Order: sequence, then structure tokens, then C-alpha cells
Amino acid sequence: MAVTLAGFGCSANVGAEPTTTGAQHLAVIEVRLRASAADPEAHLDASARFVGVREPGVASDALELLGLTYREPPAGVCTVVDTDTAARPLPAVRVDLRDLSPVAVEIRGEDGESSALALEPRAFPDVGGLVSGVVFVAPGAKPTRSTPRAVVLTVAGTRLGDLELPEMPRVQLPTSVASEEGLVVDAKGFDLLAATSTADGRISVDVVRAGVTRARCGTDAAGRVRIDAASVGGPGETVLVVREQRRLLRDEPTLGSVDTRVSREIELKVVAR
Repeated sequence: MAVTLAGFGCSANVGAEPTTTGAQHLAVIEVRLRASAADPEAHLDASARFVGVREPGVASDALELLGLTYREPPAGVCTVVDTDTAARPLPAVRVDLRDLSPVAVEIRGEDGESSALALEPRAFPDVGGLVSGVVFVAPGAKPTRSTPRAVVLTVAGTRLGDLELPEMPRVQLPTSVASEEGLVVDAKGFDLLAATSTADGRISVDVVRAGVTRARCGTDAAGRVRIDAASVGGPGETVLVVREQRRLLRDEPTLGSVDTRVSREIELKVVAR
């Protein structure tokens, strides 16, 4: 899923983009609409990264280094997330995050109105000495005035095509029980239902405890996933982030390989007993 936007530090005044002679170019754009059961108003997050991978590095290693590798959710089951990042070796690749200002996302609503959101360049906090440059992020999560239906990205004056947003997932917890604490589920495991709204959409579920993603799950062909005891993590409050995502891959002369990911997600707080 998506990287937290607030973690990218201060705004940056960026000079000329790094020299990337002999580099592969790719771009990863993410647009995310978030809501919760308690606050159904959608809020918009967006980010863009324009990556130059210096030879002999490869694109897959660059995405792994940046935490942007796209993985299909498992069908009908959950996979426990490995949180021990310190033990993982960093790929031996040098990455330039290019400045292709200006970058803007245009949101088209159901009412036919359009609004543009300028993305700001921010310095990437390079820890391992392998990455330099900026990421482009929204200045903050923005509430949307009307239901967004499509997005258009503009990079350095070049407009990319429309990409339709998926619907907000409709979620059912068949075995949950309503109580004063909220929805109560079985800590030994429970079922969740959430059908996709588009033919190319993918439904995934993040199981979050104390702000940490414990497991990632995917629905099967019938829209069902079994969230098992290992994924729940025992009794206590759990947040289920149910996300429908669409993805578009294409090639552009300036950007190289472009990977655009748009999603809507809703957060559900449950109590496991």
C-alpha cells in the first residue's frame, strides 16, 4: 500500500535534476481517497516519484529500495507482514528522484466540476546514501467537495490520460456483533466480505494494530477473505483498512515507464475478543 506522506520532511528548493546518463526512467504515481466509518467524508492524498535508476541497477531493485514494489494481494487469505526491516539487506542500486516540476493532479467529480491540486517537491530523507532528490506530495490530506470520479496527472506541462477511480468499498462482517465498544469480532478469526466495483479492481485488507500493519489480505472471487488468528494478533482494538485499487501501466517519452495507482479505502475499527 501507500507510504505515509508526512514522513518526507520539509519542502525543498531543488535545483537542476541529477545527471542520469545511462539510467532507466520510471514513475510511480499514487492517488488515494480515504474515509472511515466514523467520518465518511473522503480525504485525498497524492504522491509522485520520478525515478532514475543508474546502471547497472535495475528498476525492480529501485522500487524495493523505495518501498514501492507492487504486490498483488493474496486471494482469500492473509499474509503476516515482516516488520523486521533492519535485518533486510538494501539493494545495491543508486536512485535519483528527479525534479520534474510542476506536478499537479486534476480531480474530476460526479458533478462535472474539476479541481487541480499542486504537488509540492520535498527532499527525500536518504538514510543509506543510495537515494537523492525529491518526492512530490500533496500539501495535506484535502477533503473533497464532490465525489471524485477520475484523475488526470500533469507533469512539466504534459497531461496524462484520465484514470477512473474505483468506488468506496462496501464492507460486511457477517459474524460481528454490535456493542457499546463498537463492532466485536472473534480474535480466533472472522470473515470479511467486500466485492470489487470494477473488472480490473483489486480489494485488499490491511490489519493494523497500534499503528502497525500486522497482515495484508486479499478477497477471493466471491469477495470473501478469512482473517485468521495470527493476522488478528489476539484480543484488543484492531483497525481494518479495506482498499480497492486500480492500476495503469504505460510508457511516456519523458517519464519512461509510468505506474499509476488509484485507490479508495475505508477504515473500520473493531474489537477482537
